[in-house]
Amino acid sequence: MGVVLIIGAPTLKLGVGSRLSKLRWNNGHRPNDLSTNQQREHSMHKNMSNHDRRLRTTLVAPVAVILGILMGPASIVSIILYLVAGVMVATGATGYCPAYSLVHFDSRGQRQVPR
Repeated sequence: MGVVLIIGAPTLKLGVGSRLSKLRWNNGHRPNDLSTNQQREHSMHKNMSNHDRRLRTTLVAPVAVILGILMGPASIVSIILYLVAGVMVATGATGYCPAYSLVHFDSRGQRQVPR
C-alpha cells in the first residue's frame, strides 16, 4: 500500500519504505530521465543580474505601489500598477524574467542566450 502525494499537476507515488531513487512520476519516468534537450526546454535559467533584481524590488515595485495609492486605491490604473509591482517583486525574487527570454536578453552577461 503506497502513499499518494498530489503536488501540482504531476502525482508522486511513494511506496511504504521506498527510497528516493525509486521515486517515479505518474508517467513512469523519474524526473532525471528527461533528455538534455527536454531539460533545456523545461528549465528556467536565471537571466537577471543582481543589480537588475535589486532595482526591481527596491525601486520599481515600491514606486508602482505608491503611484497606485496616489491614483486612487480602486482605480483601473492603480490595479495595473499593483500588478506591475507584483511582477517586479516576483521576477526579482526568482531572478528569471519571461520578457527577457522572449527577446533573448540576459542582463547577467555570463552566458550566451540561445536564439
